[in-house]
Amino acid sequence: MRQVLLEGRALHIFPCRADKKPTTPHGFKDAVADTKGTAWLFSHFRGPLIGVPTGVINGIDVIDIDPRHGGDKWFFENRDRLPKTRTHETQHFGQHLIYRHLPRVRCSNSRIAPGVDLKGEGGYVIWWPEHESRVLCEGPVAEFPRWLVDELVTRVIKSALVPRGDGPLMAVAGTNHLPRDLYFRVLSLVPHRRDQRRVRGILSVVVHAVEGTRNTRLNWAAYSMRELIETGVVSRANAETLLMQAAEGYAASDGVSAALATIQSGLVRPLPPFDEDAA
Repeated sequence: MRQVLLEGRALHIFPCRADKKPTTPHGFKDAVADTKGTAWLFSHFRGPLIGVPTGVINGIDVIDIDPRHGGDKWFFENRDRLPKTRTHETQHFGQHLIYRHLPRVRCSNSRIAPGVDLKGEGGYVIWWPEHESRVLCEGPVAEFPRWLVDELVTRVIKSALVPRGDGPLMAVAGTNHLPRDLYFRVLSLVPHRRDQRRVRGILSVVVHAVEGTRNTRLNWAAYSMRELIETGVVSRANAETLLMQAAEGYAASDGVSAALATIQSGLVRPLPPFDEDAA
C-alpha cells in the first residue's frame, strides 16, 4: 500500500467502505502513516476508499462544499475571502478546501451554510485524488481563514444568549444590532466595511449579554479583537475603546476597573479552544 503524501509528508490514512464509513474497528483512530502499517491495515480491513483524518493528527482542516445542498452558492459568495489553497474535486463534483489545522476548529455540518461542512478535530475526509478525482488547485496549503471561525463562534455564543420564551433579547440575538452611538463609533474607527461587520458581530455579543454571562462574553470579545489587532484591522487603543463602550452594562454593575481588567486579560492571553459541538 503506497503512502498518501501532502507537501512531501505522509498522511495518516485508513480504509473506508464505498459509503465512506470506516472498515476499521475504531475508525479514523486506527489511521497510520508508515508503509508497513498501511499495508497491514488495508490488508486486514479492506475497503475501496482511503480516509484521511482531519485535525491535529494530519495538521489539516477541510471545508467541504457540496453543491447538491447549495454549498456552491456560499462558495461563490465568499471565494474572494477564502485563501487560495489545495483543493480536491469530490465524488459529486463538490470541493474539499484543505487548510492548515487551527486548534480551535472541530467539525460541523451545514452550520456555516447549507451544503458547507467543516472537518476539523475529530473528523475525516475521503482523499478523492486517490480515486480518480481531480486536484483543482495544487496549493500550497494555506492557513485556515480566521474570519470564518470568528463568525462561527459569534453565532454559537449568540444562540446561547437567547432566553427561553419571548424575552426582549429574542429580537436582536441573531443580528449585529448595536446602539446608535456605538454603531457610528465602529464606522469611524474601523476603515473597511467588511471588517466593520466583523467588529459589530463581536461587540453585539457583549452588548446583548445577560446577567451572569457578561464577564465570559467580554473576555471572548477581547480574544477575538486581539486577532483583528494582530492583522491590522483595528488598533489596540481603538479596540479597547470599542470594547469598553460595548461593556457599559458590565461596567455599571461590576465597575469600570473590572471591565477593563477583563478586556486586558483577553487581549494578552492565548486564544481559547473553539469546540462548536460542545457549545
